[in-house]
Formats: sequence, structure tokens, C-alpha cells
Amino acid sequence: FHNLDGDWVIIDVPRSEFRKHNKLGDILDDHGFDRPQNFNLKNFVDQVADSRFTQKIVVTKQHGWRRNEGENWDYVNGFHKSQNGNLVFEYKPEDMAKSIRLNTKGDLDGWKKSVGEVAQYSPILIFGIGLALASPLIALSRVNHNLCFHLTGRSSAGKTTALRVAQSVFGAARPEDLKTWDTTMAGLAETAASHCDALLCLDEMGSLDGQRHSRLQ
Repeated sequence: FHNLDGDWVIIDVPRSEFRKHNKLGDILDDHGFDRPQNFNLKNFVDQVADSRFTQKIVVTKQHGWRRNEGENWDYVNGFHKSQNGNLVFEYKPEDMAKSIRLNTKGDLDGWKKSVGEVAQYSPILIFGIGLALASPLIALSRVNHNLCFHLTGRSSAGKTTALRVAQSVFGAARPEDLKTWDTTMAGLAETAASHCDALLCLDEMGSLDGQRHSRLQ
């Protein structure tokens, strides 16, 4: 439909929402739907619900790999829409703070020069890059369990640097971009779930208190 500004708008609404007339009305209003005079929301919703559509849209709330059509796979991440438009990631703004951000800044040549050329002389940095590259392939390799690696060493030995280098493979890797262990168990579970089929780098394990540390062992 055309919104109040005259722009063409396409929204993806799960079929279950058609049973909630008022909620669907709020969704339309939020997207600038210009209700005609004498517009009857219930009749409109019932008419749309009874329609048959040629395009199938799948809504997923989980990051990671998802089979799309046949043998095609899509990697769902953040504000994602598959190439043919039939796989949509549904998110809440507050969830995005915990989620993985696969994004591009600069180019591959720049990364090779600023990160790769230095990392090639450090086994631990090479290891981190390898983990980042391998993590999306685990599910496709039919490995049905998670893998966890704990970097130990004295202070200033390069553990955080290794995490930042690994995270730079797929997104921002500034110090403030690293997740830490300084969170609740529920928060940690949500963060882990939002990094499905991807590498999750957690810094500052020393911030764990004794009770949470024992629960993780």
C-alpha cells in the first residue's frame, strides 16, 4: 500500500496476527497506512485472511542457518531478508544489543593489511581467525553440539587482542564491541542464543562471581 507520504510500503505480517484485529490495525497505522473513509478493519482483515497468496514468507526469530527452498540455505542475521524475499528475520530492537552483527566496514584488502599481515606471526591470532571462519560451518557439518575454547594466560598476554581479531572477521571489534561474562545467567543464555551458528567472544571471565562461575562448570 501507499503510506501517508505516498511511498509504496510492503510489510510482512505472520498469519497468526490476522486473528488480532486491533493489533494488526496498530501495525498498519505504524507503517503509515492511510485508512479510507468508512474503513472497516474487521472486514478488511477477514478479506485478507481468506485470500490465497502466491508467495510464501517464512518468519524466523533465530539467527543462523535456515533451509529456505529445496537445498537452498540462508544465513539469517539481524535486519535480514533473503535474496528472493521469502525469509524474514523478526526482531525486537532491545534484542539487537545482544545479537551478532555481521557487517562490512572497509574491504578485504584493508583487513588483510591491518589485521592479516600481523596475525600471521601469532599462532593464537591465527587460531582465533580460524574459529571465526569455522563457526558458521559447524551446523552444515552436522556437528550437533557447541564448541567452547577458553584462552588462559597472564595479564596483557594478548587474550583480549585474540578475541578482537577473531571478532573482526565478521563485524566491529572495538574494545566496547566485545561481550563480557559480566552479565546474569539469563542474559548470557540470550546472548548465546542470538549467536547461533556463529562465534561468540566473551571477555573478562574474571568478572564472574563464585556462584555463577560454579554454575558454568
